[in-house]
Amino acid sequence: MPLPAHLTVVAEQSTWLRPLCRPERSAVIAPAELRTYQARQCLFQQGDQPDGLLMVLTGQVRSWSHDPGGAAVTLKLLSAGDLVGCIASWAGRPQPANATASTRVDALWWTSPTLDELQWRYPA
Repeated sequence: MPLPAHLTVVAEQSTWLRPLCRPERSAVIAPAELRTYQARQCLFQQGDQPDGLLMVLTGQVRSWSHDPGGAAVTLKLLSAGDLVGCIASWAGRPQPANATASTRVDALWWTSPTLDELQWRYPA
């Protein structure tokens, strides 16, 4: 199912896809799955093995961890166009932090094998 036009615009404006020409951006967006997360829903936990990459289209995602005393510390708030889980996905390492939807979130999801294929086809 094609991505709704208003969400396609958000994806195409992301700093990750903006350098590509329009046909390349479309080719990168096409295999992605549109996912919806509810507020307070966990996207992944620190230490999880990466299995893909998310791009936030709407809403906000909180990246967070615990300090040495056990208190939750917000590392970054991610919003439209931001990538979630990219460090772990590209490095092939466990997730360095937790990611939780702060609000309802619509996001594009690429599996790790799809990312590998896309990076080979579009190395820029």
